[in-house]
Amino acid sequence: MESFKERKGRLILLVRNIVDTPERLSSQEEALFGNMIRGFTPMEILRLEKEFEDAGLHPSIIHIFCDVHLGLLKEFSSTGIDDYSSEHPFYTLSKDHKDLIKTLKASLKNDSLPDSNEAGELSEKLNTAFARKEAHMKLEEELLFFPIMKHNSLPGPIILIREHDKMRHSMKLIRDMTRPPSRAETINKHNSELSTILGMVISHQYKESTILFKIAAEVLDQDEWWAVQEEVSKLSP
Repeated sequence: MESFKERKGRLILLVRNIVDTPERLSSQEEALFGNMIRGFTPMEILRLEKEFEDAGLHPSIIHIFCDVHLGLLKEFSSTGIDDYSSEHPFYTLSKDHKDLIKTLKASLKNDSLPDSNEAGELSEKLNTAFARKEAHMKLEEELLFFPIMKHNSLPGPIILIREHDKMRHSMKLIRDMTRPPSRAETINKHNSELSTILGMVISHQYKESTILFKIAAEVLDQDEWWAVQEEVSKLSP
């Protein structure tokens, strides 16, 4: 059986042979990529993110790598991604994602009526959901990302850190937008940004559930778990 180092080397060689700065893979390339990464564990994925970066590979290939790997996990996994009791901190964090997705979808559905009372209520709900999401991300970074990095000198979850930054930027853009009914262009931009962050949150939720939470459950010690549970309880409504 090949070692992690051997598999990693073959994978990096394959990536370099595909393209220098990829934005997406062809179906044939994705099949090759998928066959090679099948079987990597969540812990190995975390190490590979850092190895890819150290090898000077373009950041987009790290995203492609994670997306293809997660697609395989989703296809072959027999368990759900939310298999936590309501008392578990990961249940609350997963529910936050679902609530934000629901609010984003409702905002998109009603955005053609920006002056209606319903739209005003949705805008308030959206701002509340954004504030909660920002607290959620800060908690994850302080109590999950950094402790994971501390244990066994593990690298941080590069993809998730970058996606947090992108979501913060997208939420700021939405907050800063005005939506007077006479300016269809503004409404279209608002809709576009809502669609962008909706896609990011859906993808991010799955990445956290299948990689971040699994690694955290494996490496955090008892004191770190108590800290996570205490802070997540403060997020609970």
